[in-house]
Amino acid sequence: MATLRVRGRLLSVTDRLVRLAPSPVRAFLNTPVTGPQVPDGQISARILRFVSIASVALTGLLAVSHVVNTLLLDGRSAILNADKDQSVMGWAGVATQAAVAAVLGLLAAASVRHATVTFCAVMVAFLSFDDFIQIHERVGGLASPFPHAGRLLWPVFYLPLLAILFVQLWRVAQDTDLTERALVRGGLLTLALSVLLELGTPLLFAGGQGRGSPGYEIEVAIEESLELAGWMWIGGGLAACLIRRCLSGRDRPADS
Repeated sequence: MATLRVRGRLLSVTDRLVRLAPSPVRAFLNTPVTGPQVPDGQISARILRFVSIASVALTGLLAVSHVVNTLLLDGRSAILNADKDQSVMGWAGVATQAAVAAVLGLLAAASVRHATVTFCAVMVAFLSFDDFIQIHERVGGLASPFPHAGRLLWPVFYLPLLAILFVQLWRVAQDTDLTERALVRGGLLTLALSVLLELGTPLLFAGGQGRGSPGYEIEVAIEESLELAGWMWIGGGLAACLIRRCLSGRDRPADS
């Protein structure tokens, strides 16, 4: 009841403000944005196509930019260095994880058994925040018995959380259609591969392929691209599921 009262007052006040606006503005604001409705069966296919193209284009562009910047331009542009926090790749990863957390939160709000989906939303939001301020690498670095072991130790510390999140997101995807499920599963497997690559980074240092070397910089480009693509695929699959569920009730009355 309280929600209905707040909704009624908010709409009443905002409708009154619109009526006070000049006629052209009022007409523009009162004209809904509409168009031909996409059949439900095409939603997942369209989102799959968009996410596939966007992920390949974006990760490919960022990976090539990183390699060119670090190996040919001596790392002159920090914003193109995928190994830096304040970079385009870093921002894209944090933003994508935050978007996935938001989609999971909306799915949780629309779910009867929402505990698992809520847990996934909170954990992905934490990983987004963690990626932004690099908690995992600092923890790994503090506990490192030898140089560069932070890349090896942080997955060990986070492995229980990552394993639980992997399993629960896999279960969440079981309630989606085949295309959406394939997208989420593909994203999860891609994320697992990126973690395995990071675990192998100390071997590069042991072989003399440290920062600035072709081996290290190419590994960073591949690893970060896989991580970004994985989250994009997971987010795309879950977003397709959310949109499909919303549109399945589009013929219902607005207040139902």
